[in-house]
Amino acid sequence: MTPLRAKQLLPIITAFAEGKRIQFNGKNIYKNWTDVEDPVFSSNFEYRVKPTSKLRPWKPEEVPVGAVVRHKKTGLRMLIEGNNNDVVVMRAGDYSMELLLENWMYSVDFGRTWLPCGVMEYGQ
Repeated sequence: MTPLRAKQLLPIITAFAEGKRIQFNGKNIYKNWTDVEDPVFSSNFEYRVKPTSKLRPWKPEEVPVGAVVRHKKTGLRMLIEGNNNDVVVMRAGDYSMELLLENWMYSVDFGRTWLPCGVMEYGQ
Protein backbone atom coordinates (compact mmCIF):
# COMPACT_ATOMS: atom_id res chain seq x y z
CA MET A 1 0.00 0.00 0.00
CA THR A 2 1.30 3.43 -0.89
CA PRO A 3 1.14 6.43 1.44
CA LEU A 4 -1.35 8.06 -0.96
CA ARG A 5 -3.63 5.00 -0.85
CA ALA A 6 -3.38 4.92 2.97
CA LYS A 7 -4.36 8.59 3.08
CA GLN A 8 -7.37 7.89 0.83
CA LEU A 9 -8.49 4.95 2.97
CA LEU A 10 -7.93 6.53 6.39
CA PRO A 11 -11.40 8.18 6.66
CA ILE A 12 -13.03 4.91 5.56
CA ILE A 13 -11.02 2.84 8.05
CA THR A 14 -11.89 5.35 10.79
CA ALA A 15 -15.59 5.11 9.89
CA PHE A 16 -15.36 1.30 9.98
CA ALA A 17 -13.75 1.48 13.44
CA GLU A 18 -16.70 3.67 14.53
CA GLY A 19 -19.15 0.98 13.42
CA LYS A 20 -20.31 2.51 10.16
CA ARG A 21 -21.14 0.27 7.20
CA ILE A 22 -18.52 0.03 4.44
CA GLN A 23 -19.14 -0.75 0.78
CA PHE A 24 -16.82 -1.82 -2.01
CA ASN A 25 -16.92 -1.65 -5.77
CA GLY A 26 -14.58 -3.70 -7.93
CA LYS A 27 -13.45 -1.84 -11.00
CA ASN A 28 -13.93 -4.79 -13.36
CA ILE A 29 -15.76 -7.41 -11.29
CA TYR A 30 -18.59 -5.64 -9.43
CA LYS A 31 -20.35 -2.70 -11.02
CA ASN A 32 -22.50 -1.77 -8.03
CA TRP A 33 -21.57 -0.77 -4.53
CA THR A 34 -21.93 -3.78 -2.21
CA ASP A 35 -21.87 -3.95 1.59
CA VAL A 36 -18.79 -5.66 3.01
CA GLU A 37 -18.69 -7.17 6.51
CA ASP A 38 -14.91 -7.53 6.85
CA PRO A 39 -13.09 -5.20 4.45
CA VAL A 40 -9.53 -6.15 3.53
CA PHE A 41 -8.87 -2.89 1.65
CA SER A 42 -7.43 -4.51 -1.44
CA SER A 43 -6.01 -2.29 -4.17
CA ASN A 44 -8.38 -4.00 -6.64
CA PHE A 45 -11.43 -2.37 -5.07
CA GLU A 46 -12.76 1.05 -4.28
CA TYR A 47 -14.23 1.59 -0.82
CA ARG A 48 -16.64 4.07 0.69
CA VAL A 49 -18.76 4.63 3.78
CA LYS A 50 -22.29 3.48 2.98
CA PRO A 51 -24.40 6.57 2.30
CA THR A 52 -27.21 7.23 4.71
CA SER A 53 -30.58 8.70 3.87
CA LYS A 54 -32.75 11.11 5.78
CA LEU A 55 -36.27 12.28 5.13
CA ARG A 56 -36.53 16.06 5.50
CA PRO A 57 -39.49 18.42 5.27
CA TRP A 58 -40.29 20.10 1.96
CA LYS A 59 -38.83 23.44 1.05
CA PRO A 60 -41.43 25.97 -0.18
CA GLU A 61 -40.53 25.39 -3.84
CA GLU A 62 -41.01 21.61 -3.43
CA VAL A 63 -44.59 21.67 -2.09
CA PRO A 64 -46.84 19.83 -4.60
CA VAL A 65 -49.67 22.36 -4.85
CA GLY A 66 -52.84 20.55 -5.90
CA ALA A 67 -51.85 17.26 -4.28
CA VAL A 68 -54.14 15.45 -1.87
CA VAL A 69 -52.88 14.87 1.67
CA ARG A 70 -54.14 12.21 4.08
CA HIS A 71 -53.67 12.25 7.85
CA LYS A 72 -51.81 9.09 8.95
CA LYS A 73 -54.06 8.39 11.96
CA THR A 74 -57.49 9.73 11.06
CA GLY A 75 -57.48 9.30 7.28
CA LEU A 76 -58.77 12.87 6.85
CA ARG A 77 -58.02 14.10 3.33
CA MET A 78 -57.44 17.66 2.17
CA LEU A 79 -56.10 19.46 -0.86
CA ILE A 80 -52.87 21.45 -0.77
CA GLU A 81 -53.96 24.89 -1.96
CA GLY A 82 -50.59 26.62 -1.80
CA ASN A 83 -47.72 27.55 0.46
CA ASN A 84 -46.59 30.64 2.27
CA ASN A 85 -42.86 30.36 2.92
CA ASP A 86 -42.64 27.87 5.79
CA VAL A 87 -46.27 26.68 5.92
CA VAL A 88 -48.54 24.68 3.62
CA VAL A 89 -51.96 26.23 3.03
CA MET A 90 -54.98 23.91 3.18
CA ARG A 91 -58.67 24.62 3.71
CA ALA A 92 -58.56 23.69 7.40
CA GLY A 93 -55.62 26.00 8.04
CA ASP A 94 -51.91 26.41 7.61
CA TYR A 95 -49.61 23.55 8.57
CA SER A 96 -45.85 23.64 9.10
CA MET A 97 -43.68 21.56 6.81
CA GLU A 98 -42.43 19.62 9.85
CA LEU A 99 -45.99 18.80 10.99
CA LEU A 100 -46.88 17.55 7.51
CA LEU A 101 -43.82 15.30 7.40
CA GLU A 102 -44.66 13.84 10.80
CA ASN A 103 -48.42 13.31 10.42
CA TRP A 104 -49.46 13.34 6.76
CA MET A 105 -48.89 11.50 3.46
CA TYR A 106 -49.51 12.97 0.01
CA SER A 107 -50.71 11.69 -3.35
CA VAL A 108 -50.62 13.14 -6.85
CA ASP A 109 -52.44 10.19 -8.46
CA PHE A 110 -55.84 10.44 -6.74
CA GLY A 111 -54.87 8.25 -3.79
CA ARG A 112 -53.40 5.23 -5.56
CA THR A 113 -49.93 5.97 -4.18
CA TRP A 114 -49.20 7.68 -0.87
CA LEU A 115 -45.79 9.21 -0.17
CA PRO A 116 -44.24 10.99 2.83
CA CYS A 117 -44.61 14.78 2.84
CA GLY A 118 -40.90 15.39 2.44
CA VAL A 119 -37.78 14.73 0.39
CA MET A 120 -35.29 11.90 0.86
CA GLU A 121 -31.72 13.21 1.06
CA TYR A 122 -28.74 10.92 0.63
CA GLY A 123 -25.34 11.64 2.09
CA GLN A 124 -22.52 10.25 4.19
